Amino acid sequence: MSLLAKLLRRLALSNPRLEGLYRRVAHPGSREWAEMLRERGDFYAMGEYCAIDPHALIEGRPHIRIGNNVRIATCALFCHDGSVNMINRAYGLHLDNVGKIDIRDNVWIGYQAVILPGVTIGPNAIVSAGSVVRSDVAEGDVVSGVPAKRVG
Repeated sequence: MSLLAKLLRRLALSNPRLEGLYRRVAHPGSREWAEMLRERGDFYAMGEYCAIDPHALIEGRPHIRIGNNVRIATCALFCHDGSVNMINRAYGLHLDNVGKIDIRDNVWIGYQAVILPGVTIGPNAIVSAGSVVRSDVAEGDVVSGVPAKRVG
């Protein structure tokens, strides 16, 4: 790792607003990126030996638990539903929809998968590329499709 990359990593550790610069300049690998997020304490909890693609869109990190040996490709994890803001404005309400995401040990989440609020992905599960997960995934299941269904 170059001196500049090390400096940017240190800065991104102390200031999340600089993580984009770190990502663009240092090009961290998925293991390095996950370790930086773990060190910074971005998630509710995060185990060891994880890999997160630096281009994964992860919203609501404080509401996400990640187990050990989890691999997350370029995908999207959402702990909130943005449509609530539109409903609140339209009807003068003050609703909120935030749900945790719990990813257990030994899980793979494929490219362009979308994980929605309130989902638990059981241990030893695989979420196939392009899947939209809106309900829990059982231990050892392979899910695929829109919405994601058990295929193995």
